[in-house]
Amino acid sequence: MCVNIPAGVSDTVELGTPGTLVSWTELTCSDLSGTPEVTSRSHIPNSFFTVGSTDVTYICIDASGNTESCVFPVTVIAIDTTPPQCVNLPNEISKTVKLGTPGIEISWIEPTCSDISGTASITTRSHTPPSFFSVGMATVSYTCTDLSGNSETCTFPVTVSTAPHNCPENIIVETNVGEQTANVFWKETFENNTVWNKSAYLTASHAPGDDFLLGNTMVLYTFYDADGIIIDSCQFCVTVVSGGMIVGCPRHAIVTSAKGMSTNVTLHNPVVLSDGSPRNLSSLTKVSPGDNFKVGVTRVTYREDKAICRFTIIVKDITPPELVHCTQDILVQLQPGETSSEVNWVVPKARDYESEFVCVQSTHSPGDRFEAGLTTVTYTFSDNAGNEATCKCGVHVARADDTNPPNIVNCPESVLNYEFQEREDNYEVFWRTPTAADDLNLPIAVSSSHSNRDRFPIGSTDVTYIFTDVVGNVATCRFEVYISG
Repeated sequence: MCVNIPAGVSDTVELGTPGTLVSWTELTCSDLSGTPEVTSRSHIPNSFFTVGSTDVTYICIDASGNTESCVFPVTVIAIDTTPPQCVNLPNEISKTVKLGTPGIEISWIEPTCSDISGTASITTRSHTPPSFFSVGMATVSYTCTDLSGNSETCTFPVTVSTAPHNCPENIIVETNVGEQTANVFWKETFENNTVWNKSAYLTASHAPGDDFLLGNTMVLYTFYDADGIIIDSCQFCVTVVSGGMIVGCPRHAIVTSAKGMSTNVTLHNPVVLSDGSPRNLSSLTKVSPGDNFKVGVTRVTYREDKAICRFTIIVKDITPPELVHCTQDILVQLQPGETSSEVNWVVPKARDYESEFVCVQSTHSPGDRFEAGLTTVTYTFSDNAGNEATCKCGVHVARADDTNPPNIVNCPESVLNYEFQEREDNYEVFWRTPTAADDLNLPIAVSSSHSNRDRFPIGSTDVTYIFTDVVGNVATCRFEVYISG
């Protein structure tokens, strides 16, 4: 008779996964003769089972040839933990209304729900098309839920803004000779009638024809609704300069960075206001807007009669030195009785486009002695601007008596069993990929007859992984893939 037969073994997989490896404690046989044994089994622990229920059969036999069959079910249940997705969700909806209008009714095509189970639906929504949206920004949300209770919320913004009111551009005027103020006019081009028709009103900090002092003055129009709530505003700057004043001359140095030997700098020609007419200043340093400037300091001068504009352009070097030669990894094996070895290499080199000299620092030098194991040699090159480039190489030193093969991790059991119900020419099979490590962290080369997720025919196929360290020690991982259908 069978002893310790499981009542049933079960496991779960994500919906859409074909199956999984299932394991159990193998049963034993008992008999009056005292010598029964398991003569056959339909599956062994850690076999692959597809979704559904599969019977596992063991047959016990005693010395007299009496047999007993024991059967227990292995059940693989597919569960759904993946939330659904919103499909065809609008990216963004933007609408414009006249100044003073509270909002607008907006319609859209509602998204749908998609799920791996094939069934999902919208369970909640913040708005239903068509809905009314006030001026400002709002968020429309939908929640999709599948039959397993997984849900996902998706949103898109709705923006309602007021139409522009054509606020005047900034104004620059020149005073009359000897005066400290200027009389300034502009045209009020915003739509006052639209505001007044909504029983709204506006206030203004200044009016066309006002006198403005030397310097900058902000003009502000503020629009209110009937309840006194601000619904919009308009502002622009009035600049009053005295005759002959320069406009557009930088007060501070222009600092920029360059990758390479030069960079493009955007400039604006300064102008001088005299007799109410702006005139461009002439460049005495032969530079123009959009010119390339070399790394370093360039002093720029513009002049028109007695008006002079001077400023400085500083271009910083942000380009690291260029490696001309970087040493490759080095492999050395110690001689019998040695604990370290002298190692030599060609010193790495670097060059820089801006600095004549490149400073170099290194963690080691050719001719240094290295003990068994891996040591990283680092060279750091820096230019006058502090930009750095790094060259790294590994010095691998193997022991003279190194006969230890690589240590293999995750080598599968001797036989991997897979059972598939649907008949095909071959099947995709997966396992954890074996790896190996060296006790001195030296490089390991790997080759294999097959790879994880390869396709295999029905029957038995041998799979081999071979790991070889730098001195030729070899470790091998072998297992069998058995496909039944």
